[in-house]
Amino acid sequence: MVGDGRLSHPKDACAYLIDGGGEFALIDTGAGENPAAIIRNIEAAGADPGKIKWILITHCHIDHIGGINYIRGKTGAQVMCHEKAAEPLAIGDNNLTAAKWYGISLEPITVDVTFQKPSEIARFGDSELTLLHTPGHSPDSISIYGMIAGQKTLFGQDIHGPFSPALGSDIEQWKQSMHKLIALKADILCEGHYGVIRGNKDVERFIRSFLDEYE
Repeated sequence: MVGDGRLSHPKDACAYLIDGGGEFALIDTGAGENPAAIIRNIEAAGADPGKIKWILITHCHIDHIGGINYIRGKTGAQVMCHEKAAEPLAIGDNNLTAAKWYGISLEPITVDVTFQKPSEIARFGDSELTLLHTPGHSPDSISIYGMIAGQKTLFGQDIHGPFSPALGSDIEQWKQSMHKLIALKADILCEGHYGVIRGNKDVERFIRSFLDEYE
């Protein structure tokens, strides 16, 4: 973890750096209020920011995407997200991105690579991650997973919600998405606001706790 409300800025969701062996992937970039702290944390972890190949965006909400332009400028990384995130970012939509909720005016962001399929692969170094479309919290939400150090690791941002018509939320879609994540039987869950949950049973219990809340 290289960013969150404690490590980088109080408005930031969790940002995670994955070492793919010679290249890195960064998942999410915080709200953009102090992206330099994320770069410093990457360096403090012993990683060269210039070797980040991908900035993978889990969805278009400001606490996850606000630092894109700064971090891309410092690293030269390409930005990948679901196609449904591209337009709100390109026009700087302060409503769909929840920027208005955070008191931030979003600078337009152009992404480099989008995908439409149910899933996509991001390759970097000698590793790969699967990007899975998991709508519900927002129409563009994705979850990311792969084998890291021999354990199936899931990056499931904003599993807990929240849900709002203003954000394009759909609770029924979200329920279906959560069951897909449970079926992955991940060993580790890296969530967007709750941090890291370890152990297959605890990961499933965490996800089901929110399903129970909304069902």
